[in-house]
Amino acid sequence: MSLLTINTCVIRRHKTSLPSYSSPSASSESGRKISPEANTEALGIEGRKERIRSLFNKVELSVSAYDTAWVAMVPSPHSSQAPRFSRCVDWILGNQLNDGSWGLPQQSVRWLKDDLSSTLACILALKRWGVGEEQINRGMYICISKC
Repeated sequence: MSLLTINTCVIRRHKTSLPSYSSPSASSESGRKISPEANTEALGIEGRKERIRSLFNKVELSVSAYDTAWVAMVPSPHSSQAPRFSRCVDWILGNQLNDGSWGLPQQSVRWLKDDLSSTLACILALKRWGVGEEQINRGMYICISKC
């Protein structure tokens, strides 16, 4: 489950558990009167929640080698010697760029900070699980040659 999914689930869970406030003299489900101050506060919370929801609707996620590498380093709850998200490790092994780095294919010859960060994170993830010696060596070579 992605962080985006987790955050969305949390927002939805809170939305369904809060009563609806329709007017300053509204009553709660138990019949108690709700003060105007409480109503204003609830409307403020609902407004903030709606703004957050609208931000999630506009999110455009791309594959991030850096993020994938950090997720790949999470150990399994059953064994600290195995990755929790083995598909992330597989992704790293299968998505190294031709130059030996990880990240987005570059149109220019400039090597960016993001390229270095992504490549180093992927190297660390592979080292963590003792796989991908060839990919690690190619990644190290590009880091040394570009820095």
